[in-house]
Amino acid sequence: MDPIKFPQQNFEFRKPDSMTDEECGSLPCYMGQDTKGRPVIVSCWKLTPLEIQEILESGCIYMTVYGTRPYPVCLQTDSPWPNEYQRSPKISDN
Repeated sequence: MDPIKFPQQNFEFRKPDSMTDEECGSLPCYMGQDTKGRPVIVSCWKLTPLEIQEILESGCIYMTVYGTRPYPVCLQTDSPWPNEYQRSPKISDN
């Protein structure tokens, strides 16, 4: 799966200098606050047809966080902007 640009994007993290392009790429994201004023970083990821098939078969998504402790995260399929219409990217988009 690959991170993709999306309408609310307002920042892009660049890969660390210590990593190659094969190991890491840029991350388009939204940096702001959620509806309760908590700081958030939101990114949007596009799945390949094979990844979609794997999810349909297993019902699972694995998440890896590099570091020594887990930080609060939220994985979701719906838009994190509930008061704003946003068409989710489709497989045929981009």
